[in-house]
Amino acid sequence: MRNIPAHGRLLIVDDDLMVRMLASESLRHAGFEVSEADCGEQALEMFEEQDFDLLLLDVMMPGIDGYTVCQRLRQHERGKWLPIVMLTGLNDSDSIEQAYLSGATDFITKPINWLLLTQRVRYGLRASHAIAEVTRSQQSLAHAQRLARMGSWEWSLSDARFACSDELRQLFGSDWKLAGAATVELFLSMVRESDRAAVNAARQALMINGQPYQISYGFCRPDGALREVFEQAEAVRDGSGRIVKIEGFTQDISERVEAQQRIEHLALHDGLTGLANRQFFAQLAEVELERARREKSLCAILHLDIDHFK
Repeated sequence: MRNIPAHGRLLIVDDDLMVRMLASESLRHAGFEVSEADCGEQALEMFEEQDFDLLLLDVMMPGIDGYTVCQRLRQHERGKWLPIVMLTGLNDSDSIEQAYLSGATDFITKPINWLLLTQRVRYGLRASHAIAEVTRSQQSLAHAQRLARMGSWEWSLSDARFACSDELRQLFGSDWKLAGAATVELFLSMVRESDRAAVNAARQALMINGQPYQISYGFCRPDGALREVFEQAEAVRDGSGRIVKIEGFTQDISERVEAQQRIEHLALHDGLTGLANRQFFAQLAEVELERARREKSLCAILHLDIDHFK
């Protein structure tokens, strides 16, 4: 995302030359870089060619009016979050509502208080910077979650609403269009049967007692693929200490588990034949000998010697 200058680049769009001249002079004096357009068509052309940090847009203009210009800018990728302050002499609630419906960030009525205009522009730029920072943080978090194959989720206990990130939907291979308890039940049904009771018990303890948990389990995706995940969750309480929500994250650790299983297999099996090796035999023999001692019974070892083979 591009860096925004401290004072910002502004575009004033108004068919009234006097308004443009006074607004430009006031804002340039305050340190802003100002460009001007006398109609909606020219404003759209300039927007395509240049980057602006904020637009001051007159509502009533010949040709394309300010409402239409605002709507077109919002459809543009660069104009989606651009601060747009509407300048209007229409001091009625319907016009103000239409300005916001068109995508306006703020509005100022004419005749314009030039000192107030400067402050409103500064406020609009600060709000835009804050939104940009939040958006950048969200993008960084989503990127990190994709790299870590991790998704976040939350379960509101008051209305049984279950929400999750796009990364979790991809991980579980589900569109998750269901809501509330139905989604939770669907989620639990995907858990590997041997792990289902442990996962359910951990979540129940969290909901009732607020006991956080960390657990690994397997689940079966709708396409039949079995995945191994690590999950961590904790309770969120309101001011009175009542548990109102559960928040957690789930991470795909399938590759890690498979690698660990391969290491364990190689440690206990011959690399050439795939048969159990001496270490495997020693572990098995230790168990059997201990059981024989405990039960005061006998055990036997059958040894087959193959010539010229180790």
